[in-house]
Amino acid sequence: MLRRLRDALRAARQGDLTIRLTMQAPNETGDGLEAEVAMAFNALVG
Repeated sequence: MLRRLRDALRAARQGDLTIRLTMQAPNETGDGLEAEVAMAFNALVG
């Protein structure tokens, strides 16, 4: 997830605001944080 976020942030910094992060459902030990980060990023570049 962090690599995808890093790449998306770099693309946005270079002006590519079409980039989106996909939202993954939380696994049995996850808390949904990755999906929340993806939603926040997508809303920001929106």
